[in-house]
Amino acid sequence: MRRARKRLAGMISTTLLVSVVATLPASADEPAKPPTSPNRAAALVEKLGDDRTGGSYYKDGRLVIAVTDEAAAESVRDAGGVPELVARSTAELSSIHHELDEISPAQPGASRPTPTR
Repeated sequence: MRRARKRLAGMISTTLLVSVVATLPASADEPAKPPTSPNRAAALVEKLGDDRTGGSYYKDGRLVIAVTDEAAAESVRDAGGVPELVARSTAELSSIHHELDEISPAQPGASRPTPTR
């Protein structure tokens, strides 16, 4: 009877240990998972803002986020993405696009590409 109790106590201890280890949060030392989901990428770009980013794209299966400063690049790295430093932000490019549209409005019947975001 004692052996059965000891064996049962040992099994319970092992089961408890395994369940605790399995539910522990990931270590802070582990690298962040790359934001491969378009939703996660969009959330990161939105968090950084249009004045610090220049869009995002995939290259060789990795998400690349265009950024205008080193602090934003570090945020992208921390999230597991690949930063690319660019000269102009989305906000600057949108402003330039708007100014060009005011200078030269589309001619009737002319085909112009529509910017996408």
